[in-house]
Amino acid sequence: MNIEVAFPLIEDSNMEAANTYGMIQPRLDWFMCFKKERK
Repeated sequence: MNIEVAFPLIEDSNMEAANTYGMIQPRLDWFMCFKKERK
C-alpha cells in the first residue's frame, strides 16, 4: 500500500486519518520487517 494515500486525509479529518493510519501501520511494520529479512 502507498503511504502517500494516508496523508491527504489528515487535512480532511484527524479521526479519519488516524483510522486509516491505524489500518496501514501494521502492514507497514510487516513490510519493513519483511524487507529487513530479505537483505
